[in-house]
Amino acid sequence: NNNNNNNNNTNNSVQRGGRLYPVNCAALTELQSKNNLPANTPIHHGSIVKLAYSSDGNRLLSASTDRSARVIRLPIARFQGEGTDLAAHGGPLNMASWSLDGKLVLTASADRSARLWNAGCSQPLLHFSHLARQPPWPPGGGGGGIAGANGSSNTNSNGPLLPPLVGGGGGGASAQSGSAGVVTVYGNNNSNGNGNISNISNNNNLISHDGIYGNVDSMISGSSFNTASNPPLTHDVSAARFFSMDKLVLLSSGSKLLMYKFKLNDASPDDDIERLRNQNKYKILDLYSTAAQTVNDFSAVNRFRSPLAVLACSNKSIEVVDMSVLKCVSSYSEAHNRTIHTVVQSVDSPYVSHPREAYEVFATSSTDGNIKLWDVRYNKCVRTFSGHKNSQMRIGFAFSPCLRYLTTGSEDKVAYMYDIRMGSIVHRLKGGHTEVVTDVAYNPLYPQLALGW
Repeated sequence: NNNNNNNNNTNNSVQRGGRLYPVNCAALTELQSKNNLPANTPIHHGSIVKLAYSSDGNRLLSASTDRSARVIRLPIARFQGEGTDLAAHGGPLNMASWSLDGKLVLTASADRSARLWNAGCSQPLLHFSHLARQPPWPPGGGGGGIAGANGSSNTNSNGPLLPPLVGGGGGGASAQSGSAGVVTVYGNNNSNGNGNISNISNNNNLISHDGIYGNVDSMISGSSFNTASNPPLTHDVSAARFFSMDKLVLLSSGSKLLMYKFKLNDASPDDDIERLRNQNKYKILDLYSTAAQTVNDFSAVNRFRSPLAVLACSNKSIEVVDMSVLKCVSSYSEAHNRTIHTVVQSVDSPYVSHPREAYEVFATSSTDGNIKLWDVRYNKCVRTFSGHKNSQMRIGFAFSPCLRYLTTGSEDKVAYMYDIRMGSIVHRLKGGHTEVVTDVAYNPLYPQLALGW
């Protein structure tokens, strides 16, 4: 049948790429000293709020309350923190995410804006600060058209030199006890994370949801949104992600999920006249409004064609939205006992192949101290993970690429690894963390796990 054909095509596509994530590897519980900076040297001035590996597994993106993000070359110890500093926001960051091809980065901030960056350039390409479109340049400095789409290398090649705080303080966020902003890397005895990847397959033809709900192309072809008015965004941007295989950008701000198309010019970053003439632009396609006061987080698949977005709302509800028609196709009221702060879909690595059912689940986390696993086929929670500490703040978690484990940060300065099938704690990663473990990320190719604190 069609489902089996899709699964077979997926398996062949991954295998032709020449590299696979070792799905039968042991749990990643060994602290890898050679892949960490000595003495827990911080890479940020403030706490880390988000970690994400690039699709090739060779770079790690971090976002912090110090108003900056960093793109770090891996292994961290080998390159001594060398990377690109992305520091232009006027407030603490809420998250950061990669494009599918690993060339672009999105950051979302409490300064009521998002920014789009070339991963190798320290000046933003676009500043999503207004609702409908890019305002006339310059809108007060730091807007679109600052750098060419091809970017320019502006890296910190002198080791783990901390980026300067923009505006001198990050909205009151600072290093906690002098040790926040640290990344620690775990693996097992057979993983080292070294070396370059050859024969990478982008594997863009994973199982397609296009046509099950709305048509993905209909989201891009036009817009019915009235762009005559162009007010600035009035709420924090809680999350920002690339969508529809890098063709679109989704932002959550206040009670709304905003959908944009964007255009980046090819002018040289040194050609000021051409850059101003053909500045980078964005334009809203449409928006979806919830009944909740705030969309705290959302998840949307970018690696294959799907119009669905999963929203975690401040009224303790979850909404699954078809963005091609701007309709809620499934909802879960009172999904948690307290507000939901994080939502993650299960599969995000191009180097593994799972049955179609694996793409039908997602998980949410709340300050009620629980992580819940949901199955959209049955429209219900199928597993609850509890034992970690989460009652005060946003704590991130991640699925392992093999889908055997779910690992979460915790407010007791430990990371907890759960067996997904059993729902039980199988490992506690202590590793000398002296602050709250705020986020975790799995490398999509190498058996490697990064913790941020």
